[in-house]
Amino acid sequence: MNGAEATALCGSRGATPGDWPDLLRRSTLASGVVTDGGRALAAFSPAESLTLTPPPLEGLADVTGAGDALAAGTLDALLRGRPFGEAVRRGVAASRITLRSPQAVSPELSLDALERETALVGAPEKVL
Repeated sequence: MNGAEATALCGSRGATPGDWPDLLRRSTLASGVVTDGGRALAAFSPAESLTLTPPPLEGLADVTGAGDALAAGTLDALLRGRPFGEAVRRGVAASRITLRSPQAVSPELSLDALERETALVGAPEKVL
C-alpha cells in the first residue's frame, strides 16, 4: 500500500518510514509494505520490521502496475522460502522492472531479470 492508503487504514501518518509498522500493527495488520514513490519504504512481518531505500531509477516509463509487481515479487520470494528482507528486495526489483515499462506488466519481467535487478537493490535496515 502507499502512504495515503496506510494513513486511511490506521488514522494517522508516520513521520518516518520506520513508524509505519507499529501504527499498522495497532490497526491489526500482521504484515505489510508501505511505499512512498522512490523514497524509503517500510515492510513488516510478525517477526521483523524493515526499511529499504530503492536505488535511483533511470528510465521511468509508467507507474501503473508497480505496486502489484512489488507485491507479486515479494510473495514469489516468500513462497520460495526466501527470508523476509530478501523477499522485499525481490519485490522492489519487480517493481523497478515494471516502472521502466510503458505496460502494466513488463514483457521484460522474468526470473532471470528479477535476479539481476535484485542484485542492484541494497539490503534493508532493521527497525528497532
